[in-house]
Amino acid sequence: IAGESVKANVPLTKLKAGISYDFLSYLTGSVFIDHWAETKTEANTAADPHATEVFTVPAWTTVNLNILAGNIDTGSGTKADISLYVENLFDTTYYHANPRDVTPIQYLQPPRNVRLKVSTKF
Repeated sequence: IAGESVKANVPLTKLKAGISYDFLSYLTGSVFIDHWAETKTEANTAADPHATEVFTVPAWTTVNLNILAGNIDTGSGTKADISLYVENLFDTTYYHANPRDVTPIQYLQPPRNVRLKVSTKF
């Protein structure tokens, strides 16, 4: 690319699957599984920042949880939605899609991306 040699090894398979269940008329629970097959990537070495090495990123899977309480009547004609999303539900070695490259990156610690969203409709 542009006169440079670039290693861009994309995983053979990527899978994202999920299931949702309506517990009540306003409460929904969802579980999503994100899986990437083994792939190779190139990174700078710690000893020499100008040298690179190719290493294998093993296959990895994460489980994500979403709970939504939606369309809750808060009185005076307003409705509210409350959502809780937890990424990487289990504490395991964690990889994530790399937004600046085609291969995943590994985090040193498994992050817990927890999001709470509240919205109101007037």
